[in-house]
Amino acid sequence: KKGQLMKQVLLLSYELEGKLNTVFEQFSNWFSVNKLIVNQEKTVMLQFFGRKKIQTAINIRIDNVTLVPSETTKFLGIHIDSDISWRYHINNTCRKLSSGYYAILQPKKTLSYGVTLWGDATDSERVLIAQKRVIRLMFVLRRFESCKSLFKQHAILTAPCIYIYNCVIYIKKNIKKYITNAELHNYQTRHGYLIQTQKHRTALYEKSPLLAGIKFYNCLPP
Repeated sequence: KKGQLMKQVLLLSYELEGKLNTVFEQFSNWFSVNKLIVNQEKTVMLQFFGRKKIQTAINIRIDNVTLVPSETTKFLGIHIDSDISWRYHINNTCRKLSSGYYAILQPKKTLSYGVTLWGDATDSERVLIAQKRVIRLMFVLRRFESCKSLFKQHAILTAPCIYIYNCVIYIKKNIKKYITNAELHNYQTRHGYLIQTQKHRTALYEKSPLLAGIKFYNCLPP
C-alpha cells in the first residue's frame, strides 16, 4: 500500500511540476513583454505539508534558473513556514519584543500585526511571556513579580486578548457573510442572533481564525 501511495504521489508531483513550470513560463513571457524583471534572488519555492510529510523533489524554473526550496519565507511582513506552524513568525515576534526599545515604542503594532493568523498557534504562549517581560521592564518590577494588576490598571490587552479582539472585529466587519440561527427558521428563539458554524472535519479549520472568530463572537451578549 505504501509503495502504491508513493507511486501516486510521484505521478502527481510530476504532473504538478509540469503545470507549474508552464505557468511560470507564461509569467516570464508576460514580464518580458511588459519590460519587467523577476528578482530571482528574492524568489523561493515553498512547499506546504500536512501532518504526514511526504516530501518529493519538485524542480521549478524561472528563465532556466531553478528555484531554491525553502522551509520559510517572508510575505508582507509575515513569516510563513511549510507546515503552517507559524513558528518562524513567533520567533521573530519574540525577538522584537525582547528588544526593550522597540517593544516599548511599538508593542501594540508588533502584537497586532497578523495576530489572527498566528495568535492561536502552539508557540504563541511565548509571546505573552515576552510581553510580560516588557511590562515588568516598563514599570520596574522584579523578574518574577506578578504584573497582572498592571494590565488591568493601565488597560493593556494581553497577547491572547489582542488575538480574540481582532478575530471578533473581523467577524463584525464581515457579519453579512454569515448566517444566524434566526435566518434558518421563522421562530423567535433566545439564540437566534448566534452565527452558524460550518461543518468541518479537519483540525486545521478547527484552529482557523474564521471559526475562532465565530466562537468568540457568539460569546458576546446580544
